[in-house]
Amino acid sequence: MSTRRARRRAGIAALVTIGLLGTAMVRPGAASAAGIEPGAPSANRAVATFATGRATAAAVGSHSYSNMAQIGDPTRLDRAGLRRASVGQSGAVRPASDPADAIIERCQNDPRADGSQGHVFHRLIWCQEHGFTAQAWDTSGQLIGEASLQYVAVAWGDYYGRTILIELKRTSVGSHWGVYGDPDDTRFSLVPECADVGHDDGCRINGDPVDQSLTEWTGDDTWNTWLITSDETKSTKPDLVSRHRWRLTAEIISDEQPIWSDAGKTAYHLIRCDSATYFANRPRACINDDVIPYLTYQVNAPNAVSVRDVALHIRQAQYFPDTTFPPSQDPKLIPGAYRNGAPTDNGLHRIPAADEGPNRAVVRSTCAQFVPPVEEEQCDEYPFAATMEGAASPIWDFSVQGVNAEHNSRAGSYLRWYLFWDRILYEDQDSFYVNIVD
Repeated sequence: MSTRRARRRAGIAALVTIGLLGTAMVRPGAASAAGIEPGAPSANRAVATFATGRATAAAVGSHSYSNMAQIGDPTRLDRAGLRRASVGQSGAVRPASDPADAIIERCQNDPRADGSQGHVFHRLIWCQEHGFTAQAWDTSGQLIGEASLQYVAVAWGDYYGRTILIELKRTSVGSHWGVYGDPDDTRFSLVPECADVGHDDGCRINGDPVDQSLTEWTGDDTWNTWLITSDETKSTKPDLVSRHRWRLTAEIISDEQPIWSDAGKTAYHLIRCDSATYFANRPRACINDDVIPYLTYQVNAPNAVSVRDVALHIRQAQYFPDTTFPPSQDPKLIPGAYRNGAPTDNGLHRIPAADEGPNRAVVRSTCAQFVPPVEEEQCDEYPFAATMEGAASPIWDFSVQGVNAEHNSRAGSYLRWYLFWDRILYEDQDSFYVNIVD
């Protein structure tokens, strides 16, 4: 058992910081910006994976709130009108007092959204405050002009279809000089793009580039929109899962010649689309995948919603596994902890309810070794029976403990609620962590 566990632990993918493609410009003949360029097909295909999404999330600190009330419930937003307007055109105007405004305001006040990568605030919400700076050189390599455009952008996931809605609005037009000094003659053209590597993976951008002069951008307070769609027929994976990368690109256009210029590209962002049939009334979805999902249990929640006993049990199992029941001759390895703002080890992987039988059988047998629990107590297990890491796992250890029955029932309901609302897929298509807070 110890050898198998050691092999498993050694095989867990390390969370590493990956190179992020920024918008820094390079002169002609110089090395390209850090990151993967469209001209590297094999590299582009390699990074559209689950592991890379988690690595990016760990690097930039993106995690999915287990309680969406912290940022508002994005599933209540009516994006249908904007989605329709996004197909084949851009420039759709956001309705006045749109409920999304509160979420976007929170994004703009959060420094994590600054920069080329942006930040995933929830699987349904990616947001970014950033800008493009274009520089121009003449044929001798002399810098002869510069212009910049700042914006806020949001990517809205969809729990009802395989789409991601991209919205972008100008926040400011920066300094412009030299060959870019005429604001009527200098144009910025912005558009998202899929990581097209010469193979058809089903990722499509619906919507035209927004091509405007600096003067037009200065007076433009509208939300420009595009729709990313994912064709499920292109996937051969379980649940027809597809992972796509996309990024925002900018082109600077001016009549002045001869120059070399580039306005830049953001880092790639990963999305996951699926056609899983086990989410009631939600057979298709797309989510932002540069994120680490976790479920939170609070020790000191109000009595009416308390899960105190379960939270304390899980904390003991995560931090002090060798003090838990059943005892083991070897050091116990119990996975799934999310500590101090980061995952610490292997995540938990959801399984279908029909496959929970072996886990529950082991739990029943182990719980039978207890002195009969006091009245109003139940035998609680961790990791959950609804995961591959449950009590029947030949690789991981587990813990059982008597807990308050009401706490146990609430915690179970919260888990089911979480798996549904955070769109946790079965088995190796997804994983999640458990965060215990005071």
